[in-house]
Amino acid sequence: DGYVAEISAILENSIRKHGSKPRMVCVDHVWLAAYRHMQAQGMDERRLRHFITMFGDDMKTKVAERYSIPCWLLHQYNGDANKASPAKLLHHTQAAESSSFAMPLSFCFCIGNKDQQSNTAQMACTKRRRSGNPLPPAILEIEGEFSTLVDRTDAFVVQHDKILPRELAEQFGGDAEEVDYVPR
Repeated sequence: DGYVAEISAILENSIRKHGSKPRMVCVDHVWLAAYRHMQAQGMDERRLRHFITMFGDDMKTKVAERYSIPCWLLHQYNGDANKASPAKLLHHTQAAESSSFAMPLSFCFCIGNKDQQSNTAQMACTKRRRSGNPLPPAILEIEGEFSTLVDRTDAFVVQHDKILPRELAEQFGGDAEEVDYVPR
């Protein structure tokens, strides 16, 4: 049915077959997993937000704790967040269909909208249970061939509504509004 029980069963079969467990589990598109599960069960789609919210708790108990492995869950933002400037830090309460998406999670990291000119995005830890002081947001450069994210906080800076190379922002006095940036 595409939900957590199926993920757990696939893991169990793989462990039995190969004799070892994976180092981590990454689920891309929580919304789709929840939606497909509801369709398969003939459930009312108005309950979708509940299944999205509880996906994290189900993964925690039926996969992460059961197999002692970390799980990464990828989810989409709501429409307003998707329209935000790359300079705006996004938050887990802006999750599509469920502002409570991160409620059961121990940690939540949010990657903001991509700056089209510099091919970068901001990432912030918006939820951390019992883990001390938060780190400042990172600026990630997206290397497209394999969608690799590289920490480039040292080389880029947020100015107004853009993410610019640090030396370019300094060259123009940090006023991104007057910079017509063309990537190298």
